[in-house]
Amino acid sequence: ARGGNGAIHGARFGAGAVEHVAGTLGQRRKKFRVRGWKDLAGQNHRGQLVARFSVTFAFRRSLKARRSCRMAPTIHYTAEKGEGEVSSIEAELRDTIQKRIMVLDGGMGTMIQQKHLQEEDFRGQEFKEHPRSLKGNNDLLSITQPEVIYGIHKEYLLAGADIIETNTFSSTRIAQADYGMEELAYRLNKASAEVARKAADDVAAQTGVKRYVAGAVGPTNRTLSVSPSVERPDFRNINKIERLIYGLCFSVVRPQFLGTRVFEKYDLRRLVDFIDWKPFFDVWQLRGKYPNRGYPKIFKDKTVGKEAQRVYDDAQGLLNRLINSNGLQARGLVGFWPAQSQGDDILVFADDVTPTSSNPVATFYGLRQQAEKDSASSEPYLCLSDFVAPLDSGVRDYVGLFAVAVFGAEELSRDFERQADDYSSIMVKALADRLAEAFAEELHARVRRELWGYSVEGDLPATDLHKLRYAGIRPAAGYPSQPDHTEKRTMWSLANIQEKTGIGLTESLAMTPAAAVSGLYFSNTKSSYFAVGKITNEQVEDYARRKEIPVSEAERWLGPNLGYDTD
Repeated sequence: ARGGNGAIHGARFGAGAVEHVAGTLGQRRKKFRVRGWKDLAGQNHRGQLVARFSVTFAFRRSLKARRSCRMAPTIHYTAEKGEGEVSSIEAELRDTIQKRIMVLDGGMGTMIQQKHLQEEDFRGQEFKEHPRSLKGNNDLLSITQPEVIYGIHKEYLLAGADIIETNTFSSTRIAQADYGMEELAYRLNKASAEVARKAADDVAAQTGVKRYVAGAVGPTNRTLSVSPSVERPDFRNINKIERLIYGLCFSVVRPQFLGTRVFEKYDLRRLVDFIDWKPFFDVWQLRGKYPNRGYPKIFKDKTVGKEAQRVYDDAQGLLNRLINSNGLQARGLVGFWPAQSQGDDILVFADDVTPTSSNPVATFYGLRQQAEKDSASSEPYLCLSDFVAPLDSGVRDYVGLFAVAVFGAEELSRDFERQADDYSSIMVKALADRLAEAFAEELHARVRRELWGYSVEGDLPATDLHKLRYAGIRPAAGYPSQPDHTEKRTMWSLANIQEKTGIGLTESLAMTPAAAVSGLYFSNTKSSYFAVGKITNEQVEDYARRKEIPVSEAERWLGPNLGYDTD
């Protein structure tokens, strides 16, 4: 039974009860249309079976209401999804539940009790020598006895359940601390999801009826916060929910080294295959028409194809000469540090300290999306700090940075100008720019596979790299995910970039040489690029306070993102 505000009174059912009630419902579905919790009051078993599902939708609606607030809460979404996938599943469920009552599974714990498992069953071979008693840690069975959990799921599904819940009631670091298994939280969630999904897919194939899997998380002894301001009861600072789900969100891999590594005289031939040629043709204002847009389809375009081919051939010839003569040189730097998020900020720490809010060696300040999304959207309001484990989570996380550049283009361009060869003067700059971007792309691939080593991806083709089909991101300061160029100062200071590479910053924070790229590295598999968009004066004031700069200075750097008039 469940109690509290908006309680659901009634027991969860065993598989036999689900089968019985599902049969009863099958005879009376036409008489009921599920529209919400209030409509279900007094309908006994029928109401109880769908009540928790209806409450889920009520919670979704409450989240959407919160999203209209100016300062949106931090919400970590953990489900893997492709474009449009979440909305389509939600649409399916909403459509089905308007037509008939959907049946949820019953209690996992009571079904496990019927198996009369002993201590050795919970331990399995892997945890045979674990120092604490593990009997009663039901979630662990997804690893040590997956066939038992699979069987229970299958019983419920064959009895008529449309939706089964993962065996993750206690798969949080907080709950697992009772067994000394905090570090297992992520693996427990993953294993349980895989077992449930397999059972659902197998029964769906057997019966021809689609089945769904819902993630489950139980209560702990930690309390979520209420609104921090009596003047704004609508705002819930729910960051502490991270304590429940960071086991789901953060699977951390320690980089192969901490600190910085400089790359001198980087082999330009390593970069050629990583060049994205589309921006190169944009420099020459050569744009093919559909379906011949982009490289290499542009060569087939009836209008610009021949000219594009000629310019490309010239570029290849000059590029080979520049590489052979060392006319251009590539130099860069990569660095990794322990890091934790605190609100919308990322605290960076030395390797030999216990991270606290008082001892970071640097802080990267973040901005959160605020522009209201479409009412049908289930996307969170993102900030870069969402992709780093919270300071109080107990999960030790990391952040990286890089700066790369191609030197020599300015000097060569001036030489061509003195020879009245404007074409080659523009060409050498365009090639240096493409090589710098290719350097950033190639180095990021090495970071993912070697230097940080959080990804097991193979050699991806250039087209996949340019379409960002890989794990992790490398957002740049001054670009949509963090539009404030002043964050570069923190990067340059933390890694001593100018001293170690010669890559500098102008007064307006442009990089020199011009053919340069820099940014941060995030390894979180849920990390994604996003645009902060328009922000309110409240967030700008808060941002200025955190950075300890005048509001007017923050407004100057964030001008294009201000959602208000500064006059």
